[in-house]
Amino acid sequence: MQRASIRLTFALLCSLAIHAALAPPLAYLKRQNETQRRETITLRAGRVTQWHVPTPTPLPTPPNFWSRLDRSAVARMRLTPADEQIVLLAAHYGNGGTSPAPHILRVEIRPGAVHQRTVMHVRVLTTLDASGVYFRFLLWEIGVPPTGGALRLPPDDPDYPNRAYEVFERDYAVPAIPRIFRGRTYTVEVIATGRHGIASGAFVPIIVE
Repeated sequence: MQRASIRLTFALLCSLAIHAALAPPLAYLKRQNETQRRETITLRAGRVTQWHVPTPTPLPTPPNFWSRLDRSAVARMRLTPADEQIVLLAAHYGNGGTSPAPHILRVEIRPGAVHQRTVMHVRVLTTLDASGVYFRFLLWEIGVPPTGGALRLPPDDPDYPNRAYEVFERDYAVPAIPRIFRGRTYTVEVIATGRHGIASGAFVPIIVE
């Protein structure tokens, strides 16, 4: 009888400890879900666009918001501690043919080198047929929402003069980074989704100090 009482007491203590450990993360996830529900639908250029928001927590296999992903090559890149800018070419099929996926024109990240607690500003310029932009790294994923209607690059733009584009932009607070992962350059995948679930994707570097 005494042993059974000890086992029951131990089980109750374990249950209370687990509940106390999970309570703050669960409250955080609830706030995140409420925030992201408000971002799900965006009114842009007189039309409502459904923008799929990824889960706020890492998953072993994050869900795809596209049925096909075609790769884009880097045209040129500037990478400094203050900022980075990557200009991309249009996506192509594996056989070299031009893809109907939206074109990621330019990716801008500020600062170019991040550390834990850095507020990273991400700005992505795409063609007008993009409906969503996402960044992926291993099990980490964030969505970058659209900020407005169609714009046009100036005639003297060195890469895409007079090209119509739209902007996807957000700030992202970098979480705590274990020491073992600092002092390295990582490759992050940026993806733009378009009509019929066809997406373009490219790999860009991120420096973690």
